[in-house]
Amino acid sequence: MERKPMDSEGTGEKSITTFLAGRSGLSHQTILGTLIGGLGVMLALFHLATSTFGQADARVHGGTHLCIVLALVFLLYPLKRKSFRDKLNGYFILDLLFFLASIGASIYACWDTGEMEMRTGMPNEWDINFGTILIILVLEAGRRTMGWPIVLVALFFLLNVLFAPYYPGIFNGPAYPWETAIDIIFLQNNGIFGLPIQVMSFYIILFMYFGAFLMQSKAGEFFIDLSLALAGRASGGPAKVAVISSGFFGSISGSAVANVLATGSFTIPMMKRIGYPRNYAGAVEACASTGGMIMPPVMGATAFLIAEFLGIPYWSVCVAAFIPAVLYFFSVFMMVHFEARKLGLKPMALETIPRVKDVLLSRGYTLVSLLAMVLLFILGYSVVWACMVGLATIIAVSFIHSETRMKPADFIDAFMNGSRSALMIASACAVCGIIIGSIFITGVGQRFTYYVLTASHGNLWLALILTALASYVLGMGMPPAAVYLTLAILVIPALIKLGIVTMASHMFAFYFGSIAAITPPVAMAAFAGAAVAGGEPTRTGFLAMRIGIASYIIPFMFVYSPVLLFEGSYTDVFLALFSAVIGVICLAGAMEGWLIRECSFLQRGFLLGASISLIKPGFFTDMVGLILFGSVILMQRGWRKETRVAPAFSSGKTPPASAPPTQPSPPQEMVPASRSGRLVLPSGKKPRSWIEWMIFVGSVFIVFWITHTGMHFYRYWLFLTILGFLSFALLIGSTRLLRRKDLDNSG
Repeated sequence: MERKPMDSEGTGEKSITTFLAGRSGLSHQTILGTLIGGLGVMLALFHLATSTFGQADARVHGGTHLCIVLALVFLLYPLKRKSFRDKLNGYFILDLLFFLASIGASIYACWDTGEMEMRTGMPNEWDINFGTILIILVLEAGRRTMGWPIVLVALFFLLNVLFAPYYPGIFNGPAYPWETAIDIIFLQNNGIFGLPIQVMSFYIILFMYFGAFLMQSKAGEFFIDLSLALAGRASGGPAKVAVISSGFFGSISGSAVANVLATGSFTIPMMKRIGYPRNYAGAVEACASTGGMIMPPVMGATAFLIAEFLGIPYWSVCVAAFIPAVLYFFSVFMMVHFEARKLGLKPMALETIPRVKDVLLSRGYTLVSLLAMVLLFILGYSVVWACMVGLATIIAVSFIHSETRMKPADFIDAFMNGSRSALMIASACAVCGIIIGSIFITGVGQRFTYYVLTASHGNLWLALILTALASYVLGMGMPPAAVYLTLAILVIPALIKLGIVTMASHMFAFYFGSIAAITPPVAMAAFAGAAVAGGEPTRTGFLAMRIGIASYIIPFMFVYSPVLLFEGSYTDVFLALFSAVIGVICLAGAMEGWLIRECSFLQRGFLLGASISLIKPGFFTDMVGLILFGSVILMQRGWRKETRVAPAFSSGKTPPASAPPTQPSPPQEMVPASRSGRLVLPSGKKPRSWIEWMIFVGSVFIVFWITHTGMHFYRYWLFLTILGFLSFALLIGSTRLLRRKDLDNSG
């Protein structure tokens, strides 16, 4: 089960700069907070600077990334404490040992890569000791960030290297010495420092900072306002607002749970107030937030891994994912629409809904960064360059309006939020490196492929069901990126041998790994939605599964009809899209029991049959589906049920009895803060902010200048020393200025 640090984004707690500025004197909270903030800023500046002027050796670059990530994990996820701010306990000694060991093992792994390559196949005693320590550290980091399931999977494959003769079935084989495991997993680039951590440190991390800066510039408020303007006037408007805004936000956040917490805190209360049951409201938000992971242009971490595995441009993955993502959101949209019609819910009150024109004119510039990034993708520029230009555009356009204008403290908070959001995915990639290295040693991947082919007897549909089940089981305890990496080694080769288009086979595993977030018994996104809505987690999970039913069918649709992934002519794509849209409408109608009016049992059967017929492409099956769909329309034509009046949403009105208002959160530690979490100065007092800007700009300029000179290529450890010093100086200088402002204001 994924565990979130208490000071993560979206929990309502203060940012790291505000927290440190509010502390006086030397305490363990101040020391640990400074360490966490300094390392977070260091990780951000390291990646932004090296991405601009070129990364060093892949092992050194990935090792530095892993070193800082592990150090942050052991500080932000302490043993037997909810947060680093809590009182120290005896387990803090272990946290400190893990922290120091992370730095030591990572430095050893990157100290002399040339000499280490010479020892490939012949690890010495130091290699074995430090390799063992690093494996333990990576597994512990995975346990702290994601729970035991992913660690147990990694241990299963790692122990298979040593005790394969005692394993059953396809896992049975010869045993290998521990030296061989260290050689592959630690010395070579087939394990911890392999493809997953390289993709994370070269590409994925940049989009974490892109999303952090976008949210720091209040883009989330713009997305919600735009969604209100687009869907607020429709029946069941708040639910449709949730679908649209979660699609916007999720396409850049890459985390279903974070998406629920960010947008659900606004959309779920609105849904409850107009009459949606609390469990249904939480389920809608969970489905919409989960869909954000499959919506271009970012799609979480897995899209980058697919591009690397297939050796294709990232934009090609985005293009292939576009139609399935649109179909998914359209299906959720139709589900909530039919539910609103069935409940007789009316649109929101007009006075609470902004106009699209006003929203775009006042804050439309927020979209410039996304448009710039997508344009560069289309023009064929690299992922790194497109993301860096998008990031620069965010910063530039934020200065257009005073409400979005970023201060140096905002930059530091964005650095920290981006670094913090990367911890779970980076830990997952490192753990997956252990899994991949272990599978590489034992050769179980090839045997597993043969097993899938044999068990399915060459039947494509049976192989797909086995793959979906494997994705579901792994997805209960692993993030989508880890699920995909495991299946890419074990199962996807079997699907390709059965004749599935390569892109379709990879996307199939990607989809089923993602929708585990709404599939009980471990439906993390649904449980987060239930927590926000005040509902029952299991009930919300099964409702989310019903609302997101299309996500279980769409993968089969693009496997049997690859034109939905733009694998064919535009005419074929249009015809396949048309039949898929009709199929999605039929599926939503069958699930909700509503089309034009309430459906009878026979009509729901017809709609379900139509949706199934439209899955497999072909003239005959499409005609059967269209005939069944047309029959239901003819049965219901001319009869429309009047909608009952539902209470319009208004912040000043009391919600109906069916949806009592949520209780206010307990009071936080009182520190003057704005909506964005910064210290707020009383009107009339304008501090000398030029000092703050001078410290920030000077520090960042020096970091980028030494990177531009190529110091990270020929004086790497000196480069890291200067980078670390400037990162901590930047954090300490900014927090001291904030504290001084607070003292001046209180005086």
